[in-house]
Amino acid sequence: PLLVRKRQDGHAERRAEHPGLRFAREEAGHVRTLYGARPRADTDCFKACVRADIRKQPVGKLRQAFYMGEQRITLAQSECALLHIEQAQVEGVTTAVAVFDSRTDKKDADFVEHLFVASTHSYMLFFSTKGKVYRLKVYELPEASRHARGTAIVNLLPLEKGETISAVIATKDFPTDEYLMFATEHGMVKKTSMELYDRTRRDGLIAINLKDNDELISVKRVAPGEKVIMVSSAGKAIKWDEGEARGMGRDTMGVRGMNVPPIARVLGMEIAKPRTELFVITEKGFGKRTPVSDYPDHHRGGQGVFTITMTEKKGLLAAMKIVAPDEEIMIMSEEGVVVRTPVSGISELGRSTQGVCVMKVGDGDRVTAVAISSRAKKKRPSGEKPG
Repeated sequence: PLLVRKRQDGHAERRAEHPGLRFAREEAGHVRTLYGARPRADTDCFKACVRADIRKQPVGKLRQAFYMGEQRITLAQSECALLHIEQAQVEGVTTAVAVFDSRTDKKDADFVEHLFVASTHSYMLFFSTKGKVYRLKVYELPEASRHARGTAIVNLLPLEKGETISAVIATKDFPTDEYLMFATEHGMVKKTSMELYDRTRRDGLIAINLKDNDELISVKRVAPGEKVIMVSSAGKAIKWDEGEARGMGRDTMGVRGMNVPPIARVLGMEIAKPRTELFVITEKGFGKRTPVSDYPDHHRGGQGVFTITMTEKKGLLAAMKIVAPDEEIMIMSEEGVVVRTPVSGISELGRSTQGVCVMKVGDGDRVTAVAISSRAKKKRPSGEKPG
């Protein structure tokens, strides 16, 4: 009776003060001022949908997309398993985000590997070595100060033991006519429409089915007519047209992209853009760059051609990257030694050559990773206009 009425009145009062409903009323009033009144049926439907969605969320836990403004941000992927977001001035935007991968335990040797430009309403797709994909909104990522190391990615994603992030892609939508190209350590590839990844589960979705002891090593966005290049630790490279791989479903294994011997593995897969070069480096620090136009087109599934002359002194091939002359690369060793050098300073040699010493590696150490670091643009003097 009286007690029940008081409880009902209190519930109605709390509901009326719900921040989401207050925001919805203010926005509806703003829309009505700009565009006039809509038919009552549409207005009632809109109110019902908004209230139904808002009331699913407890107070303080509303979907931030309802009331968060959209901003452009920069995202950077680095070698340590840390996630970092900082406030910075980037092209008039006040947010910067860094997303980190894990390939080394040497925290002092951390460096940025990839940069993205995305919106706070964009999605971050995290692809793991076990063939799963995890999805987060950019505004859901934790924020940190400029000099903070960031948050470990394992605190944000339910990764299993031994599972690490092998690729990160930022996207705002999932168009049907755009594809992702996957590559595994054993040479399997798969092309899948981005539309199939427009869903999410807390424990991740299957991005690609893997054979036993195989791992996902690379995921790239691919457009019709582009060339795919793969490099193995046996010192061979193969280039083929993306049309050689037909579109497949999400939970499929794919087809053979490169035939590698049992003792070798695929080091990486890249999209070979025109007027770019393939940089390769051995475990002992000998490397070179070769124009991608020097590599003949093949059908997928072959062993490829030699991209460097292998010798026992130089060791196996350790890493590969598609580079441009105006970029810089950073080379990391197993002991955490990092060398940064401009691409233009590395010798451009033919396809089947031995390469030159790019990094001095100590006894018992070896090169493990290569990252691209875009050269910083020089600031113009104040008042100077761009040419």
